Amino acid sequence: SETCVCVCCDVQVQYTAYGEVYLDSNPEFQLVVGFHGGLYDTLTKLVHFTQRDYDVLAGRWTSPDYATWPKIGKDPAPFNLYMFKNNNPLSDVLDIKNYVTDVKSWLVMFGFQLSNIIPGFPRHTLYFVEPPYELQASQDCENGQVRRPGTAYSSIALY
Repeated sequence: SETCVCVCCDVQVQYTAYGEVYLDSNPEFQLVVGFHGGLYDTLTKLVHFTQRDYDVLAGRWTSPDYATWPKIGKDPAPFNLYMFKNNNPLSDVLDIKNYVTDVKSWLVMFGFQLSNIIPGFPRHTLYFVEPPYELQASQDCENGQVRRPGTAYSSIALY
């Protein structure tokens, strides 16, 4: 006979705007999924997102946001490459496109991307890892996507 052990627990965690835990209904239960769906590391106290790590205590990223440079050239403004949501985390609460919210973005976060394996497979919106050299060199690709679909010809001759 098989024994199945099911553990059910009711955990509610509420966060401040910058990600500090405001309310934890069961602090003994270690919840790996943290602020904005990132992976919480209990050792470093950082929240790992797909691109960068976020320091909850400082309210800042641990690495710079290099995507800011092209924006600065078009619209000069004061900037800080480490600030979280332009130091106004409540400004666009509904903007969840940069966070892990669905299965596809979780797969991308763990390095599983079909667009890196299958030529022409559509990229996910959270695309951070370039396709391998072999895929780029062996296909007529632009940014990992096949530019022109190949045509296969076959002929059968019956004698």
